[in-house]
Amino acid sequence: MAALFAGVVATTAYAEPLFEVNERLADIEARQQAERHAAQSTTRQSEAIAEERQRAADRARAERERLNAEHERRQQEVRQSREQAVSAWENAPRLNDRQAQFINDVFGGVYSQSDEYVAGIGRVSQSMLRVGVEGGRLHMAFANRSLNPVVESIDEENRSFNFRIGGGRLATMQRSPNMAVLTGYNGTQYLYFVRSLAGEDRERLGMPRQGVAAGSGGQPQAAQGARSGSAILTGDQVQQITAMMLDAYRDGRAEEMYRTEMQCWVDVPAGGGQRDVTMEACAVANFAATVIEVANADEQGRRPHAEYDADEAMSRVLSQWSAHGMEESALSERLMQSVDANMNTIVAALEAAGM
Repeated sequence: MAALFAGVVATTAYAEPLFEVNERLADIEARQQAERHAAQSTTRQSEAIAEERQRAADRARAERERLNAEHERRQQEVRQSREQAVSAWENAPRLNDRQAQFINDVFGGVYSQSDEYVAGIGRVSQSMLRVGVEGGRLHMAFANRSLNPVVESIDEENRSFNFRIGGGRLATMQRSPNMAVLTGYNGTQYLYFVRSLAGEDRERLGMPRQGVAAGSGGQPQAAQGARSGSAILTGDQVQQITAMMLDAYRDGRAEEMYRTEMQCWVDVPAGGGQRDVTMEACAVANFAATVIEVANADEQGRRPHAEYDADEAMSRVLSQWSAHGMEESALSERLMQSVDANMNTIVAALEAAGM
């Protein structure tokens, strides 16, 4: 018994006090509670995040549905507006023969905005305006967008006409020797004549490639260039002049082209009985130089040389023609005829040369 008692006493001497055991148990319980609390907190946070994500997804879906509905509503309005515009255009009174012929003769053709004058070299300008008359109806389109124009009035003396775009807002187009001015469509548009309507242009306007009379008679229409009269220069001559001006540009840029052109004007008096031919050749040199300089300036992101700003260049042709004896009353019409007769050949020659 004494030995057993001694063993118990010895074992107890090395045991932890009871209060320390209780503290350790309390610590374990506290850690477990903290872990449970953290787990619960994490779960609540995860649930809150998931709920917020769901709410965000619901809001995004609702916003998409709203935007889609708004887009569809606007598309429906656009479709209705276009249908109304086409209906107004189709049901409008047709132009009589005189009205149709006037618009076709004065305004018919393809135009480009001033900063892209004859900029069809190597690309198709999105700002091209096409104008034509077919079967007593006026056709106008910017790029591929038809204006569905309904003619309101025509002023032959001032070379202008008023029309309603799709039967709605009023617009005016007026032709001057150097340009056409269109007001009432995106503000005021200053447009330069590029060429007569070709087959592709007619298709863009919804017109047959082979035209019929401008009025309502339905007879075959003469070639677009016929209204300009016979060309003074042959196509080969125009190509040669264009090549000469391109060589001048390569030698000395706009300054060399200007020197070459002005030398041509100086030589006009020596032309004798061929003065008209020489003056036309100088004008073609001017046109070609303008196309070359404006196209290169556009590609290089700069303004054209002052002498070959389109307005300045065209004005120089008029002033030189006047100085060399051409009647003032004939200047504007002669300029239109010259541009109409030669511009397609100039552009084709430059394209063939790699511009």
